[in-house]
Amino acid sequence: MYNPENKIPKAEIESRIKKFQSYLIKNNIDAGLILQNTVLYYFAGTIQYAYLYISAYGTSILWLKETLKEPFWNPA
Repeated sequence: MYNPENKIPKAEIESRIKKFQSYLIKNNIDAGLILQNTVLYYFAGTIQYAYLYISAYGTSILWLKETLKEPFWNPA
């Protein structure tokens, strides 16, 4: 169940994505696709049936197959 006290701050999510983008650029990788729940929670702050696309240079996109009733932060 959603608990606002357990919510990862938006600034922390953005910092994690920027670090990953730096890794992608350094290794000449265009993008990363996050599928695994633990990693999805680390980068997006949500665990749902979803995919997170992180571009090395652009905006991240969170694709949701089904949404939960509880709110969550979307990095896109």
